[in-house]
Amino acid sequence: MKLMKHIFQLATSSVIGLAVFILPATILPVAAQLDEIVVTAERREANLQDVPVAVTALTPEDFETRQIENIADLQASVPSISIATNTGTASGARIFLRGVGEDESRPTADPAVGIYVDGVYLGRQTGALLDLLDLQSVEVLRGPQGTLYGRNTNGGAIKLTSKRPMPGETSSSVSFAYGDDEHIEMKASINGSLSENTAFGIAVLTKNADGHFTQEFNGADRDIGEKDLAAARLSFMHQTANDWEIFVAFDKTTDDSDPIPQTPYKGKPVSATGTETYNDIFRVVDSTDYRSTVEQQGLTFSVAGDIGNVSVKWLTGWRELEDDLEGAVGFAYTQKTDQEQMTHELIFSSNYDGRLNWVGGIYYYEEDIYLTNTFFNADTYDMDTTAQAFFGQVKFDITDATTLSGGVRYTDEEKDFIGTTTMSIFGNPDSEIGDAAPASVPAGMRAACDNWPECFYDPSGEFENTSYRIAVDHNFTDDLMAFVSYSTGFKSGGWSPDCLPNFARGACYAAVDEEELATIELGIRSEFENVRVNLTYFMNTYDDLQLAATLPGRGFTRFNVEEVEVAGLEAELSGQINEYFSWFGNASWLDTEYSEVSQATASAIA
Repeated sequence: MKLMKHIFQLATSSVIGLAVFILPATILPVAAQLDEIVVTAERREANLQDVPVAVTALTPEDFETRQIENIADLQASVPSISIATNTGTASGARIFLRGVGEDESRPTADPAVGIYVDGVYLGRQTGALLDLLDLQSVEVLRGPQGTLYGRNTNGGAIKLTSKRPMPGETSSSVSFAYGDDEHIEMKASINGSLSENTAFGIAVLTKNADGHFTQEFNGADRDIGEKDLAAARLSFMHQTANDWEIFVAFDKTTDDSDPIPQTPYKGKPVSATGTETYNDIFRVVDSTDYRSTVEQQGLTFSVAGDIGNVSVKWLTGWRELEDDLEGAVGFAYTQKTDQEQMTHELIFSSNYDGRLNWVGGIYYYEEDIYLTNTFFNADTYDMDTTAQAFFGQVKFDITDATTLSGGVRYTDEEKDFIGTTTMSIFGNPDSEIGDAAPASVPAGMRAACDNWPECFYDPSGEFENTSYRIAVDHNFTDDLMAFVSYSTGFKSGGWSPDCLPNFARGACYAAVDEEELATIELGIRSEFENVRVNLTYFMNTYDDLQLAATLPGRGFTRFNVEEVEVAGLEAELSGQINEYFSWFGNASWLDTEYSEVSQATASAIA
């Protein structure tokens, strides 16, 4: 089975062609040179054109000229990326890079593209479609980032870096927008000094809009799609006498926007008990409620400075997420999530003048998440995750033009999962897993239900992985660099979030193994006067790719595909016409296939 996908994206400012046509050539300024772009893809600052990694870097000027307001808007500026709102919450993210991503937003499945805010990893896709509030830069790293960034970055990593207040510097900005359907948006920020060593920053954002979809429910029209979001960020920076920096930031977002419009179930009239019967088996609550509330907040603390020729950074991040969703996915659907996570990271990096430089560190992550959802039946699960890792990368200049890079990361992760279900769709809302099947269950299904103790899950999973990367880059000239690299990554295993008692045993909270990815990349980074051209070819090989599907006799579940190959070519182009006008474009081509599939998996995919 083979799937081919061709993506082409080209974007320019809509005024460029008109402006160049109107302005006489005699008054056009001479061509301006491209600005140098500094990125931190390898955990240290470097020129974008010197980094042997596929990176797209965007600045605040890019956010404005390309109308990038949140993560979803990155789609037109990054090759091989697909971003959409996930099923359910208004700010749930469905992100795929190079065809690699994750549809499932419930906590038993981890994302495949890591999102980092000021270096702090976001563990969930719910609430991950963040608005760009007072950001200094966005970097999108394509391909597995298992060595320097760790678990669950098989597709890549999206790094959001906020503006930091600096002592002695003062800045402020205010913007306001109004549009159709009473769309009102306001942004404001201020950065100032409290003393010669301490600075503060405040940023706020509000977005409101009336519903712009009309949907019929129980014979009446209802406007849905309302936008109601508020976000704020408060930060402090203190510089010590010996040039160490202490940074603290707190952010909070409340999003009461409507979820994506879905089709409410229209069936038989609602009974006096508030339920309706479907095929004499399923019973669902017919509700007119259609809402989503997502609240998240976080605290970031970092200390950074130099000890001789070694830079040291300690980064700690705490985040909390709550969501409350009620809608319909064919049937009534509700979901409530409580998530809390804590990360610690200690990073050392050299700043020698010689040929050898390195970066390394230790990492710790813990997460506790509790979710209840009602679909066909009511499920409740609690999952605790702890992960620790050690990593390092060395860069050695073989000659003045050739550099060898090598890195490795060891990760040890453990997940504890508890899942229960209530077989309310069989007419007995009090029956728990382990009880005998209610008398209302058809005889042909009763045997499976009588064995439900197998589906009262209390498992744990432990995953160990060693990811590594090796790369060689060579500068043919000051403006032309080529590299070749081999890198690996992994995504930890988990469980299906669904447990449907009317299907065969084994589909209930079905376990999936971890997936692993190995990637070969060939890249060219070039600049010709005022034009930048970056090309990357890659070949991905997946072992045990995690997929979600609806299977005959098993219902909703997850499983692993033995081997998948993804090849692709990416192009990024940009240029500076003059000091007023610039242009950019990107294109990508993907060719994917299931290269090794068992008979059971082939039947599922088909």
